[in-house]
Amino acid sequence: MFIRDQEFPPSTGTLVTAGIAGLLAKGWSSTGLTVRGKKPAGTTADPLTRRMVAIRDDSGPIVGRVSRRRQGVRVWADSSVDAENICHDLMAVFGAMADGNPIARTHSFTGPFDVTDDVPLIVASKPLTEFYFTFIADVKGSKPA
Repeated sequence: MFIRDQEFPPSTGTLVTAGIAGLLAKGWSSTGLTVRGKKPAGTTADPLTRRMVAIRDDSGPIVGRVSRRRQGVRVWADSSVDAENICHDLMAVFGAMADGNPIARTHSFTGPFDVTDDVPLIVASKPLTEFYFTFIADVKGSKPA
């Protein structure tokens, strides 16, 4: 039986919290902005939502006391300019947030990419524009209690 000698805390909540705070600090209004750990079910969002971010943890290899987690960030907005700008702002936020609790380092950013081949998310009968980017968050492990 294999027993892992390290425990790795979840990182999605930390990224969601940092994403919200970072976007507000960069001047984005909280009105119509949602940041969460997953995309809402279906193809229709709350009619008040104009901008939405979903952060996905695709996990990755464990090397020693570090779990290298590939993070996928999907951004929807009512304009392509807003969607791309939110991506760039979040990339800056996530790139500067590594403090070791639990994320030790962020790196290998790719994108943002305009997503045109997925079913669009609809808000108030209007399709939102989607952009996507990825990065790796190195999450520190600790010995189990």
